[in-house]
Amino acid sequence: MSEEQPTSSRVYTPWQVSVCCLIGGPVPATWLIAENFRVFDDQKKRKLAFLYGAITMLALIGLGFVLPKHSSG
Repeated sequence: MSEEQPTSSRVYTPWQVSVCCLIGGPVPATWLIAENFRVFDDQKKRKLAFLYGAITMLALIGLGFVLPKHSSG
């Protein structure tokens, strides 16, 4: 009785990832990209996607700290 359960195998298109990044930022876009690699069973690229997403988020936070106080307008 070791019958495998079907897993969710939704693949997100580049357009969906782009809209997600525009609306939600780099964290949700990173999640969608990593989920695509999970579906394709590529653990190395999945970990790299999370790493690049974390680096991007930290860079944006760092940029927020170094910008002048009234640079937003």
